[in-house]
Amino acid sequence: MNIFDDYDQKLDQLHKAHEAIIEHFHELPDASYQAFSVEAEIRNFSLRKERLSIIPSKTSCHLCDQFLAYEEVPTKLGKKKSFNICSKCIDTISLVRGTTEFEMVHELQKNTLNQDITGALHPLIKDHLIRQSEKCWLIHDVVYDLYYKKGRTREALDQSWIEDIEKRLALLKQQLAIMADLNYKLPDSHMQDYSHKAQIKDLEGKLERIDGGLLPYRCSHCGSWIKEAGRPTFYGTYTICMPCKKVLRGVMTIPEAEKKYDLRSGTIRRDITRGKLTCYEDAKLLRRSGSIWILHEIVVQDKYKELPEHTSTTSGYAEIPNDLLERSRSVFNRLK
Repeated sequence: MNIFDDYDQKLDQLHKAHEAIIEHFHELPDASYQAFSVEAEIRNFSLRKERLSIIPSKTSCHLCDQFLAYEEVPTKLGKKKSFNICSKCIDTISLVRGTTEFEMVHELQKNTLNQDITGALHPLIKDHLIRQSEKCWLIHDVVYDLYYKKGRTREALDQSWIEDIEKRLALLKQQLAIMADLNYKLPDSHMQDYSHKAQIKDLEGKLERIDGGLLPYRCSHCGSWIKEAGRPTFYGTYTICMPCKKVLRGVMTIPEAEKKYDLRSGTIRRDITRGKLTCYEDAKLLRRSGSIWILHEIVVQDKYKELPEHTSTTSGYAEIPNDLLERSRSVFNRLK
């Protein structure tokens, strides 16, 4: 058995443990945290295995600023074809839909989204999974898996179990302070004091695990590991990183794009009709959704303005010497 088999065996055990927790979710104490904890271990072992098996290139995506996987061919823009967009960003952009298309694809009743956007789905607006572009609402297809596939329940998007931990911790600290003011005049005060301190330590440890940057989080959109410290945005097991939020923010309708970049109204539709933007349609950066057209603003910058300069903020693999990268790739190829 090699090291990859060890990781696979451990991951299999963790997945089975997670399934058992979900099966007995309403019977277990702190089930939400138990499920979260096992999910964290799954991410941890996945990260370790990936570090051994995936060799990145030295080319990064100019939208999400993540290194491309070894042998991945990016979409290239610009006069010199030097502006790279990775396949994961393309997938993220191409799965943004208008409300009409979303409802039709997922067989939802008409105007279902308009009702839910002002209600249960409203928190998703801040993460750009839902955004208003002029008179239209744009919604990412993942919202169906997050909310509609789970029966349109608020619990699917709820992080209240973390708030419950925070409230319990605050209450215990308040009770401990009151007991200290009573100068141990209460019966069994020493045992109560010990019990409160033990519970406080346990809850503080749980929150530190969630918020302290001790756990690996993986973006559900681009698959990259989130490096920012603190609690990421997540809904259940779904997580989204800041670069993907930025990518989603750049998806818009034609009227918004023309207004933002000071183009004459009708310019983009005219060029679509004349076939001047076919290359962007082929790259899935421009597409029709119902009666509207959706595009990423990078299309407007490339066709009508100027592409932004790319300053990489990634680190690590970019500093690996070429000869070491080549040796690593040869080992990787032998393992395939």
